[in-house]
Amino acid sequence: MAFDFPAITGPKLNLGCGRDIKPTARGWVNLDGFVVEPGVVKHDIAQVPWPFKDGEFDLVYCSHVLEHIAPIFREHQGTKRDVIFDIFEEIHRVLKPGGLLFARVPWGYSHEGLAHIQHYRQWRPEWAQFFEPDHVENYYTSARFRLESWRRTRDVESLRLKHKLLFGDPPISLTSHLSVRLPFLRKLLWAPSELQLEMRKV
Repeated sequence: MAFDFPAITGPKLNLGCGRDIKPTARGWVNLDGFVVEPGVVKHDIAQVPWPFKDGEFDLVYCSHVLEHIAPIFREHQGTKRDVIFDIFEEIHRVLKPGGLLFARVPWGYSHEGLAHIQHYRQWRPEWAQFFEPDHVENYYTSARFRLESWRRTRDVESLRLKHKLLFGDPPISLTSHLSVRLPFLRKLLWAPSELQLEMRKV
């Protein structure tokens, strides 16, 4: 299933936007800790609170961001807690009641998920359930979301084969060559490697 962006017309936060800067005229606010461009609020998302009001957005969108959050542990109510919970609490805070978090991450333990030097987390859909109101281990955080849907998509794909055999001049991987020459093999040679999550603020 391909990327299917939710149709939301109200204020939207593009969290960790990188160079995917979305138009402010359409209600977007772009935030990133590295990219310095017009129309981008520069802020490290691991530093909370963010410079936004409570309930400011109908949608928080983050595309290939959450896997880059390093496992930092901070003091929280007398114990240590992963910074990912601070980030989800901020997402919860800036969303309006019933607002939507739409996240795209590499599929856990796929080649794409493991190959990047700054991928620290291998996301699976089960992780989202730790924010459900009735999950037995939701005591790590006050952020509450309902997992409305998850999809494993082909927007990002990775090789099923562990080794790329080079072929031709200039050399390309044999897998890529076969995918181009014999397209019906693509689903056998490549695996969908993106996870899309839709989580509704409770």
